[in-house]
Amino acid sequence: MFLKVGGNWLDTGTYTKGTETVTFDGTTGTQDVTSTGSSFHNVHLDGLGAAVTFIDSAVISNGLTVDAADYAVTFSGAINTIAGDTNFLNTGTTTIGDESTDSSTFTGGLVATTGTVNIAGTVATTNTAMTLGATTVSDDSTINPASGEGSLAAVTINDAKTLIVTTGSTGAISFGSTINSAVGGAGNLTINTDGTATFSGNVGGTTTAIGTLNLTAGNVSPGEIIISIRAGTIAVNGGTSGLIIPDPNALW
Repeated sequence: MFLKVGGNWLDTGTYTKGTETVTFDGTTGTQDVTSTGSSFHNVHLDGLGAAVTFIDSAVISNGLTVDAADYAVTFSGAINTIAGDTNFLNTGTTTIGDESTDSSTFTGGLVATTGTVNIAGTVATTNTAMTLGATTVSDDSTINPASGEGSLAAVTINDAKTLIVTTGSTGAISFGSTINSAVGGAGNLTINTDGTATFSGNVGGTTTAIGTLNLTAGNVSPGEIIISIRAGTIAVNGGTSGLIIPDPNALW
């Protein structure tokens, strides 16, 4: 069974899901989805032009399909749980959370690389891989693929916000590009993994230095990179590091 929705979804009673797929296929503007505590089995975003915003907590119990097209997808609810291996193929911005207290779990894995990504709060998978493209940290955030591997491209941390990246006993984390604060800001980065964190790009720049870089566990593989800290610290509180730490206000 299929349900096609071209406008907004507003649940003012109780929607009882079966095994159907609900397809959002609006062509213009934004389709707002307000589930009011009800859950979906399958959700399909058809990519016909309209942005899709899940206004409150979204629960999708079987799978989310996001078709390839230029549109934005936003999860702004406090607690979002999406089953299945989720791949955001939209080339518009994918927003996962809009406050530091939000929590979004993609149980079967998460890939969002074709468009830009905004995150806030906790973004997690259940021992499965997480791969994010160019990502902006709009509020305090934690990325947690548990024992799965985590991979991020370029990261921008907004003013005074903190990104914590944490994995379990076998998960490794890799940063494929630069990690910067927003211009004029001073974001913070904490790495907490029992595996290895690999940096392939510079951490901070001459005008986008981060506030603090904190390694609480695991190993760091920095490669040939420059790390710029703005009047903050590089702290190795656990694990090991290949870093040689000079003046914390200098570049190296």
